Amino acid sequence: MATGPDVTSVADIVDGKVINVRHLPRQDPLTKKSQVLLVLRAGGRIAAGHRPGLLQLLGADDSPIPAWQTALKAAQASYAQSGDTHEPQ
Repeated sequence: MATGPDVTSVADIVDGKVINVRHLPRQDPLTKKSQVLLVLRAGGRIAAGHRPGLLQLLGADDSPIPAWQTALKAAQASYAQSGDTHEPQ
C-alpha cells in the first residue's frame, strides 16, 4: 500500500498572499467521540470551521487537530447535555 508524506503544510495567508508556510507532522484524524472528549477535557474546544456547517477541533494552544465531523458532533452533543458549552463561536 502506498503511503503519503509524513508532513502537512499549513500556509498563513494575508490579503491573498502567502506570508508563511509551516510544515507539521501529519496526524491521523480522531474518529471517536471519546478521543474528542479527551481533547476537550484537556482544554481544547470545538469551533466553527472555515465553511458553513463544518466544525473544527482546536487544542488548548488553539492548534487545529484533525477530527471527523461525526466525532465532533457527537462530542458536542455530549458536552451540551452535561452542561459544558463547546459551541461553535
